[in-house]
Amino acid sequence: MASIKQLPSLAGADWLKSPALKSVFSLLGTPDEVRVVGGAVRDALMVEAVGDIDVATVHKPEEIMRRAENAGIKAVATGGDHGTVSLIVVQGDKAHVFEVTPLRIDVETDGRHAVTAPTQSWELDAQRRDFSINALYCDESGTVYDLVDGYGDVQARRVRFIGSAMQRIEEDYLRILRFFRFSALYGKGTLEAQGLAACIASKQGLAKLSAERIKKEMFKLVMAPFASAIIERMVAVEVMGEILPGQVLSQGFANLVKIEPGADALLRLAVLAGGDAELMMRWARRLKLSKKETACLASLGRHVVAFSSTLEEVAQKVLLYRLGEKLYRQCVVVAWSLEGLSTDVSMWKKMVTLPQRWPVPVFSPSGEDVLSLGLEAGPQVGEVLLQLEQEWIDAEFKWDAQEQMAQLKTVVQAL
Repeated sequence: MASIKQLPSLAGADWLKSPALKSVFSLLGTPDEVRVVGGAVRDALMVEAVGDIDVATVHKPEEIMRRAENAGIKAVATGGDHGTVSLIVVQGDKAHVFEVTPLRIDVETDGRHAVTAPTQSWELDAQRRDFSINALYCDESGTVYDLVDGYGDVQARRVRFIGSAMQRIEEDYLRILRFFRFSALYGKGTLEAQGLAACIASKQGLAKLSAERIKKEMFKLVMAPFASAIIERMVAVEVMGEILPGQVLSQGFANLVKIEPGADALLRLAVLAGGDAELMMRWARRLKLSKKETACLASLGRHVVAFSSTLEEVAQKVLLYRLGEKLYRQCVVVAWSLEGLSTDVSMWKKMVTLPQRWPVPVFSPSGEDVLSLGLEAGPQVGEVLLQLEQEWIDAEFKWDAQEQMAQLKTVVQAL
């Protein structure tokens, strides 16, 4: 166990001074009874932005609930068998949510879920966690407690399993994905050797996991800053194939990150699938994507094949008009990423900036306009509008609203 004296203090951290968090410390007792654990401590030591603040305590859920009720703090049991209680602390007009979990040990595991039991030991609670960088604790004074030699891994930006990597993975196979995701997030794209070997040896266990858990990890992984290097390695060691069927194009992904650093998770998945419509639909089913997410991938799969660096500007305008700015731009960056950075970059840049250079024109005529010219209501009304719209597009959108109406009269009179 590392000496407390060797560890930096977080006493100056703004998040640790917040009145809301101080009220949680006050509610749950002494530093031996309550500490912040995991991500907030890790990120503070790594000088990263601190997000959610999780709290660990020696108290059982019913005691947490009782104390919260007496203090007028709303408490909701949200952790199921883990006993997590969400404390909602209102300060002014803002509500702060803290997840408070009793110290626990694993009694039984099946690779997906663990049966746990309460413990009073901070050491045992630390030893059951996944990675050393996630098992650091901090009390109200800012004192950091390192019970598994995690601070050295924080300094080295190393993602290391606590104890036996194989044992940690067999307790929950999701830890394979978490190993790669945390390495892409904090490890600068490098992989600790023993952890990697254990993940490769255990990769078939990923089949036991629910689609929902895999999706959640994958969406976080593809957005991590060093995702390109990690995904390339996952493909090379055949771990990715256990998650997503078919060919995964890691090089196209690396291109996308350079072209469009802010690309969302769906766009990144589309590039990993090589823009292949059928493969994207297989992935949508594998990850149980929502209807909206699936529709987004389907649209990309249908239209991205129309884009290339040799596409003429008039054809680009037609696609922009047909697809709308958002889908048009998504298709451009996906196609560009897949075609590669060695192609004509100037052409791609012109293509992707077309919406800023060319306001999309409006097709004005409506069904009422057709009826006003004497045509009876029926399918022919729609056919006339489609014919006129296509003629307007063929004329490179040069007719203004007045000319469109004049051409409409010509079409109707010719019937």
